[in-house]
Amino acid sequence: MNNPAWQNLDSQEMLENTLLPDPFDEPLPDPNAILTVLNQYESPSPLIYEGCSYRYSKPPYMLFQDQANAKRRLRETYTQRLFLLLFGYSGCGKTTVLRQFADKYPGIVFYIDDFGSLSLSQLLLTMGKCVNLPLKLRTSSKDLLTDALKANPHIMFLFDEVDVFDTAGNLRKFDMLRKIQDVAGNPMVLCGTSILYNKLYSERNYEKFGQLLRRLDECEMKGMLRSDAANYLNMVCREENVCFTFQARQILEPLALNAKIGGIAVFTLIIGRAITLKRIQYYRSDGRSIPDSAECARMAIKEGLVYPGPDAAITLPPTPERLTIDEALVSACMADFKRQLLRRPMA
Repeated sequence: MNNPAWQNLDSQEMLENTLLPDPFDEPLPDPNAILTVLNQYESPSPLIYEGCSYRYSKPPYMLFQDQANAKRRLRETYTQRLFLLLFGYSGCGKTTVLRQFADKYPGIVFYIDDFGSLSLSQLLLTMGKCVNLPLKLRTSSKDLLTDALKANPHIMFLFDEVDVFDTAGNLRKFDMLRKIQDVAGNPMVLCGTSILYNKLYSERNYEKFGQLLRRLDECEMKGMLRSDAANYLNMVCREENVCFTFQARQILEPLALNAKIGGIAVFTLIIGRAITLKRIQYYRSDGRSIPDSAECARMAIKEGLVYPGPDAAITLPPTPERLTIDEALVSACMADFKRQLLRRPMA
């Protein structure tokens, strides 16, 4: 059995190597992670133009204040061995922050993304796998897992998608995690939308979850500020060699703040679509051709889905001339996105 990273370190080395840096010290990794479609919808089909398939551009990543605050709270949760409730609207960047945190510290911070769909025994088995318990010892009993975590107090768990609210099932899972955290002291994070927060703290449920809630720290993610959105567009202009007209900015900046229609996720998605369409127009006009620097990759297609057109997609590079993205193009991208959502059956 392969030993995880923490089994090869003495206690002092472990402490020095696993204390997480302040989030402002360096940019977070995985620059494309912020571009995620709302959880309730599948990823959009690629753009088919004159027989070619184009992948939508993913705007560069920028750490903004709300995400920096969440990163700091995750760091505090780790160093102070706390139990944190991280919540906010869908699309505000919660999953982005959690995934980046786990990716930066493999073998120490573990991300579990389907908490709501796991039964109590499945959750125990998943956590046992994370700490490399032998297969025959991964039982539905929490005692062996608790002992393993007591011996390895630097392990941290991030539980995402804690919004499926079967009260009886979640009560058992929450109570189990509370007991493990009480005994072993490992830092843990529960992550969900504001709906989860409201239900947990409602008068009806507070008595049921009181023991857990008295131990929880809280961190609410609120997404971008208007100034963050403006700074993000400025950064995209520099990195992608484009510019947005004043009218286009007036549409895009409020979009990032609108939680009801997806916030950051839709904001970055519309920007990526607009950049892609503008580049196609540029390279397909005036006798130009797609440059050799363009990337062509085979598309990942979900099982059971078939997309029209070629099975390879082109990613266009920035143009040598600065392109202007205007109000009409942004509005067209938004209208197309809304049409795609309306065509998708809701779960």
